[in-house]
Amino acid sequence: MHRTSILLVAMLIAPAWGCKPMLYPVARAFGGPSEGELKRCRVTFERLQAGRGSLRLQVSPAVDPVGRWKAGYPDTVDAQVQQLRVTGWSGCIATATLPGVEPTPLGRNQMRYSWNRARAYGAWVAGSHPEGDFHLFTEVLTHPSGAIIGIHLYVVDASGQVAYQRLMNSHHFGGNTPADPRDAALRILWVFMRDIDRRADEVFPPYGVG
Repeated sequence: MHRTSILLVAMLIAPAWGCKPMLYPVARAFGGPSEGELKRCRVTFERLQAGRGSLRLQVSPAVDPVGRWKAGYPDTVDAQVQQLRVTGWSGCIATATLPGVEPTPLGRNQMRYSWNRARAYGAWVAGSHPEGDFHLFTEVLTHPSGAIIGIHLYVVDASGQVAYQRLMNSHHFGGNTPADPRDAALRILWVFMRDIDRRADEVFPPYGVG
C-alpha cells in the first residue's frame, strides 16, 4: 500500500478505535518528533515549570528565521522580559546577543521546520554555553509584503534539550494579525505563559497526538 494511503487509513480508523498511537505515523510523517524525544521534552518542561521562580531564563531578541532582517528585532526582548517578570519569572534575564542559528527557508511544512529549528537552537546553546539555565528564543515570520505570517517560540535548557516549542500562523490569528514584531513576540509569549500551567503530557501529547 502506498505510504499516503496508509496514513489516510490510520487517520480514518484511529479515532473510531480511540487509539492515539495509531496516529503516530501520521504525526511523524508531518514532522512531529519521536515519542522518545517527546518524553525528554516532558521531563525538561516539568523542570522549567518547577523552577519558574528561581531559574535563570535568558531571553534573546526575536529574529527573522528566513533572514529578511539580519539585525533581528531588539525591541522585543525587553517587552518579553518585563511580562515574564510580572508573572513570576524573577530570574528572567535579557541578552542583546542574537543566537548563532543560521536562517533557513520555511518550506511547506511549518511543523517540521519548527521542530528542526528548536533542535538547531538547542545545538547552538549546547555548543556556545551562554549564561542561563534555560533559554527562550522567538522567531517572527514575515511575507515579502512585510505582513507577519507566523510566530515561533522555543525554550531549551543549558544542555540544549528542548523544553518547549510552539508555533502560530494565520490560522491562529483569527483575523487579528500582529501589528508588528513586538506585538507578535508578546502574543506567542502569552501562549507560553498559559501553557506553563498545563500538564507536560498536554503540551507534549503522547505520540504527538493531542
